[in-house]
Amino acid sequence: MNLDERFIDGVTELLTTTGTPVDWLDTDKIDLKQIFVKLKESGKMNEEVYNDVASSFKKKPAHVE
Repeated sequence: MNLDERFIDGVTELLTTTGTPVDWLDTDKIDLKQIFVKLKESGKMNEEVYNDVASSFKKKPAHVE
């Protein structure tokens, strides 16, 4: 299984675990921000967790200067 397949499987598992419709996952283009926004708006993710997730996307990896 290549990295793309593992990523899609992981996101699918996240959606399934939270009871989120898997059709939120468009395999042609995955927009993680939109998925997390939908999770927050649907009440499946609370505001605090959403803010933590959103802030992690803004942080630069340690190896980037």
